[in-house]
Amino acid sequence: MSLPAVTHVVENLERGGLERTVIDLVRTQAAGGQRCQVVCLFERGALAGELDAIGVPVIACGKRRGLALRALARLRRHVVAHGSRILHTHNAAAHYHAVLATAGLGLRTINTRHGMGALDAASRRERLYRLSLQRTAVVATVCEAAKRELLRGGWPASTGLVAVPNGIDTGRFAARDEASRERLLASLGLPPRTHVVGTVGRLNPVKDHAGLLQAFARVLDARPATALVVAGYGALRAELAGYLGRVRAVPAGPGDIVITNGAAEALSLLATVLHARGHRRIAVEDPSHRGQAELLAAQGLRPIGIPVDDAGIQPSHLSTSDCGTVMVTAAHQFPLGVPLDPERRRALLKWARDTDGLVIEDDYDGEYRYDVKPIPPLHQSAPGRVIYVGTLSKTLSPTLRLGYLVLPPHLVEVFNESFPSGHAMVSTATYLTLGALGAHASERRVGAYLLGAAVVLVLMIGSSRVYLGVHWPTDVLAGWCAGAVWATG
Repeated sequence: MSLPAVTHVVENLERGGLERTVIDLVRTQAAGGQRCQVVCLFERGALAGELDAIGVPVIACGKRRGLALRALARLRRHVVAHGSRILHTHNAAAHYHAVLATAGLGLRTINTRHGMGALDAASRRERLYRLSLQRTAVVATVCEAAKRELLRGGWPASTGLVAVPNGIDTGRFAARDEASRERLLASLGLPPRTHVVGTVGRLNPVKDHAGLLQAFARVLDARPATALVVAGYGALRAELAGYLGRVRAVPAGPGDIVITNGAAEALSLLATVLHARGHRRIAVEDPSHRGQAELLAAQGLRPIGIPVDDAGIQPSHLSTSDCGTVMVTAAHQFPLGVPLDPERRRALLKWARDTDGLVIEDDYDGEYRYDVKPIPPLHQSAPGRVIYVGTLSKTLSPTLRLGYLVLPPHLVEVFNESFPSGHAMVSTATYLTLGALGAHASERRVGAYLLGAAVVLVLMIGSSRVYLGVHWPTDVLAGWCAGAVWATG
């Protein structure tokens, strides 16, 4: 007897705990001979390719704000065409949209709530979810606390409710040993006897930051020598390249990007490389940021001032400066606030091409222009001549200290040779104050150490996810998280 076909409905398959759980479930069902498909209300998401590879269809409905009848009609068509008899929805929004779209099809409907509790019963989303429960066979929560939270709002007698714990199978992680403990703590910049508590999942606005921080605060009161490690999935440089392309139209691939511990470290690394290549002078705007000039001088580069007027830096002065590199704030000159005149932009780039020179473009607040449309970066016009310097500290938090360089192709190899650790130049003990995420933690410093490659901290930049970190494999991290390690969905 063949197993009934299943349609899973999710919002998308972007990187996250819920999405990873869904993919693992679908893999198991498909391996057991069950015919499955995944329908995404919005876009397919970055993880959809994993199911493509095993022949499981992943369909995007392209839903937009509001009821989006076209998206619902598409969802219904795919369920009918697939011949599904079971509808398995994941979380609230996917559930009530799928129930509405499949009305009258006679499907057995199952819903999984992947949250750990803390529901806003008065929200529109929860009200619509409660209405859709009348046509739901069973709801599964991922813990007993979430089950109790659902029951608090009343529960229809016709709908089953069960708790099915999920999370990480720690049995497959590497065994603990003192050497791996020492390496992990050293890479995080932590004292040897630090007690590490780990959580796996995205740190973004839809997560329960308050619950996480309150729980950690209790741990910290009992054991002051404790660090919180927040980890997820992702690839920093690829996500950052996509973000820069969308937001600033900067043409960059992951291999062109160097991650740094803030913009100051980015300039310090640049100055080190330039000095090693024989540079002893660097042209800077006059006036400019005094701290940057001091940083460059500390690395052996003498700053040479180039006058700035109401049209920006004056490129004509570069020919007598005896400098092969100039640093500018073209989009919004600091401190005068003027943008670089279009004619001077062209003259500056012509100087770089004619003299085999380099332009360091400090785009310190390029996306924050409210009076006019954001000004395109110089890098867009001459990626082979412009080194683009940026920071996410303003977009995320000034405490994050995340900077980056976008290098011309001929400098990528130079950086790789100068800094053998590759692109993970961000300090292995990057410190983040999570107090900004909730007033309840405004006076409590919480260490969140950013881990990369297979394990990373996930943050939001508008609608774009960015993945931050240094290299520590999942098994080593999980093997030494002495507190609870859990998956947040």
